[in-house]
Amino acid sequence: STLKGLHFEEVSSLDLDRDAYPTMLLHESSAVGLERLSEDRHDWVLLLDEEHRPIRWLNADHLGSTDTVTADSGVEVRAMVPVGASLFETLEQMLVSSAAVGCVVNEDGSLRGIVELGHLNQVIRRVRREAREHYERLEAAS
Repeated sequence: STLKGLHFEEVSSLDLDRDAYPTMLLHESSAVGLERLSEDRHDWVLLLDEEHRPIRWLNADHLGSTDTVTADSGVEVRAMVPVGASLFETLEQMLVSSAAVGCVVNEDGSLRGIVELGHLNQVIRRVRREAREHYERLEAAS
């Protein structure tokens, strides 16, 4: 099965962009978050603590309703994926949390990057193609 192939690759093998989503630090004002959202194609900004660990997702409504952001603002980061997790574990985390994205974190909990379903779709397509080619070679050899 194609999904079984996700067990054999780690999320660290993906080309993750740490800046795929706008971020802001906990001590920064809501205005900073709103400015970063206005400069980006995404509707959410990721709130990080002082050690750059993901805390919350904030949108314009959350940021526009207050001048200061707290650790309770916005929506909890539900899909936290350790850097050594398999892609299958990553997909499972994202599905269980109902999140289309996951925060990949280093051993110290700091943000490594954001994994999106599109990353996993690319791997699934590649694994399917490789399996199809493998079976075609076996069939040609027999």
